[in-house]
Amino acid sequence: MLEWLKEYWRITVRTKPLAEVDAEQWLFAIPLRGGRFFVLRSLRFHRVYIAIASCLAQFCCALLYAMAATGPPVTKHFFPDTASAPVKFYFIGMIAYCVTAAFLGPALERNGPRWSMTIGSLFTWAGCVILQVAISTNVFFLMYIGVLLTGIGLGCVLVTSMATPQKWAPDWRGTMSGVSVLGFGLGQVGWTSYFQFIQHNFSFDYLYWLVLAVVVPALTISTLILRTPPPSFVVNGIDMHAIPANRALLNGADEYLKVGMTLLNYNVIEQTSQLDGTARQYHEQVKALTLLQCIASTDFFSLCVAFVGVSVLNLPFLVLQKPGDAGVQSIKNTYNVTQVEANNLIIVGAVVGFAGRLVIPILSDVIIRVFYTNPAFGRKIVFTTVLLVEAVSLPVLSLDTFESFQSLIYVSRVCSGAGGSLIACFLTDMYGVYNTGTMYGLTWTIWAVVLLGVSPLMTNGVSNYQIHIFWILSLVGLLCMVFVRTNSADRFYQGYQLSFCQKVVVQVPFGQNQRKADEPLQLSPVRGSFFIYDTDSDRGVHKVSVA
Repeated sequence: MLEWLKEYWRITVRTKPLAEVDAEQWLFAIPLRGGRFFVLRSLRFHRVYIAIASCLAQFCCALLYAMAATGPPVTKHFFPDTASAPVKFYFIGMIAYCVTAAFLGPALERNGPRWSMTIGSLFTWAGCVILQVAISTNVFFLMYIGVLLTGIGLGCVLVTSMATPQKWAPDWRGTMSGVSVLGFGLGQVGWTSYFQFIQHNFSFDYLYWLVLAVVVPALTISTLILRTPPPSFVVNGIDMHAIPANRALLNGADEYLKVGMTLLNYNVIEQTSQLDGTARQYHEQVKALTLLQCIASTDFFSLCVAFVGVSVLNLPFLVLQKPGDAGVQSIKNTYNVTQVEANNLIIVGAVVGFAGRLVIPILSDVIIRVFYTNPAFGRKIVFTTVLLVEAVSLPVLSLDTFESFQSLIYVSRVCSGAGGSLIACFLTDMYGVYNTGTMYGLTWTIWAVVLLGVSPLMTNGVSNYQIHIFWILSLVGLLCMVFVRTNSADRFYQGYQLSFCQKVVVQVPFGQNQRKADEPLQLSPVRGSFFIYDTDSDRGVHKVSVA
């Protein structure tokens, strides 16, 4: 088992054959046997299509969440004499969803997005077919198998559709992340509404055939479009790692260009005094980190806690999105308002959430470009501001009046949506494009586990006590952001160092921090790496060995 794990984490980033590079100049290129491609030469490829495909794939990823809306009809179909099903079967799918998202990253980088999207699509389709067979044959056990396969498949799609766009938008990573997460938000609303439409207009016996009618073409199109950039990819003067193409480092520092800004030779970059200005600062910001060091870093732990603090605010709105008119009736009965006012709250709340998912990450891109700041630091400023808005608003707002409740919903939607979009580009800026899939999958899994644990406590609605708990979580998240280090001198100090306003506050050395004058340069990290890249050419195969 240990050998298998070592082999799994031994990553080989393959070089694209020339035939594949040529075929992918077009939007639709279907791989065939023998390294050949069937190409539809009607549309030229553009990275805008990556954003569209990612949004479409993320829309499908929200399917599992919307399955909660099918709970009552499923219970009535399989257990007509009981009030509820013995087990909420979609929890099994959520667990599979989380585990797949957490561990897919290395396989994604080794095989590429077309492979992982194909695997994810096939599992999703097979799961939906089995769910339909379970309904048609009235065998409830098959529901567990169907939702398990669906969860595995959508987990693959989730990570692939978030990690791949980050490689195509080094200049607008926040925007690309926002478009992707916007698709997930649209999916939460769209699939719930679609299930309700099916229940009202079709027989329940055809439920998942009608679901397949949407996910099959959507995932097929996304699979054909999603791809990695070619070796020569440069946009607005930078490559997919956001490194200026005309300021590329030479000799040993070429390691930096090949490993997603995370497995850099620390000693070589110390020698690059010829780089000046922001280019040099950017190179120094992203010094050597291995995957294990990324996962085990205090920065990542703090960022995960902060992400949980901002994302749990989505729960009050999810409670209102109950199947049918349950959410609207709950608002009407609690605040004595009209049907129109209750409906408007849910509709406007959804729109505000969509705006938060898209506008806030775009704003982070604008800040980085206008002020020419360290990208990770720019994301941290915006992410911390979102948490600050949450921490200041929650004590002021309450559930006592409808007006205050409205403001609470709008703030929760903006903050939670913004946090969900910012986290992907933030992780990319912190850990590099080749580690985005793994780091995002782990972060999303932690959030999903918290969601599964907290959501059952809110089945009867939201109380002022729960809002107080959310406020405490936001304060904890705000505190944790202090310990998310974006300063390269802190992050890559051989030990632990924390600075404020360029003044070192905490410094705990773990070893020797100065390189002796006569010490030879090391062309790869020697710090017990989880995996180490060994490459001869940026266009060559990236061979990796486990230390």
